[in-house]
Amino acid sequence: LTGTLPPELGNLDLMSINVINTNVSGTIPMELSHISELTNLSITGYAVRSRLSGTIPAGLGNLSRLAMLELWSNRLSGTIPEAISDFSELESLDLYNNNISGTIPAELGNLSRLSSLSLAGNNLSGTIPEALSKLALTKLDLWGNRISGTIPEAISHFSELESLTLGNNSLSGTIPSDLSALSHLSFLILDYNNISGTLP
Repeated sequence: LTGTLPPELGNLDLMSINVINTNVSGTIPMELSHISELTNLSITGYAVRSRLSGTIPAGLGNLSRLAMLELWSNRLSGTIPEAISDFSELESLDLYNNNISGTIPAELGNLSRLSSLSLAGNNLSGTIPEALSKLALTKLDLWGNRISGTIPEAISHFSELESLTLGNNSLSGTIPSDLSALSHLSFLILDYNNISGTLP
């Protein structure tokens, strides 16, 4: 499948859009923000990186029923719009393997239903927002960015966390001792950072 996403999709009463493992190019049409009943928006690469480019439209924040937003393995750039915090029903956000820059918005901590967050493989910088500790995440994947600072002590508040991937960043400091309190944690990657000290 090639070509661009037609803006006329915004005129349809869709609940789910899945465009996976294609050669779709162009940008994400702003008109998608008009599909008020949309719960799933997945436009992703798979075996190859999709050619979808441009930025994530802030207007997507109007999709109040959206539970899953997957835009991984594209060529998206720009920053993560703060309007994403308007997705009150969002459970999964996956922006893996794009060219997104800027910092991780603290406003993501307002997504009370969010359980899976993957921002891996981008150009994000700054620190890990303490506000994320308000979430009941089971997966947090920030691998392969330019994130600095320390691993927040508040990460121990992720009582349901099963997978934590922070490798290949510029994190420093020590591993928080309270990390051992994460009883559900089964997958932990911290390699290729500047972390020092001993294992808790």
